[in-house]
Amino acid sequence: MRITIPYTVTHIQAAAFQGCHILRFIQLSTNLVYIGWRAFDDASMVAEAMVGLGADVVFLNVDYAAYRYGGDITELISAAKAVRRVSKTAAVVMKDIILDEIQLGLAKDAGADGVVLIASVLGLPFPIF
Repeated sequence: MRITIPYTVTHIQAAAFQGCHILRFIQLSTNLVYIGWRAFDDASMVAEAMVGLGADVVFLNVDYAAYRYGGDITELISAAKAVRRVSKTAAVVMKDIILDEIQLGLAKDAGADGVVLIASVLGLPFPIF
C-alpha cells in the first residue's frame, strides 16, 4: 500500500500508522513539521521519504534500551537500505551513546555512514583553548 500525505497536513500524531503492516511507501508533505512518537512501525519508510524530500542526512536513534526513544539496530539496517534505494549520496548516521568500539563496527555493518559522538560521556571535558 502507498499513501501520500497531503500538503495541508502539518502534523502526524503519535502511533498514527502503527500496526499498518501493509504500508510499504509513504510520500511526506513538504509542509510537515511534526511526526509523533512511533507514528510508523518501520523507520525505513520515513527515512526514504525524508531523502525523497531532499534530506542529505538521516539520523536514526538505536538506543533501544531507552524505550522512550525507540529504535534498534534492525531499523538502522532497513533505513540504510531504503536510503540507498533512492540516493547514492545521502548519509545515514547512527545515534547512540557510543561507549565501546564494537558499536562502531555494528554501525558500519548496519550500513551507517557515521555515528553521533556525544563527547560528554567520554570523561573529562576538553581543555579550553
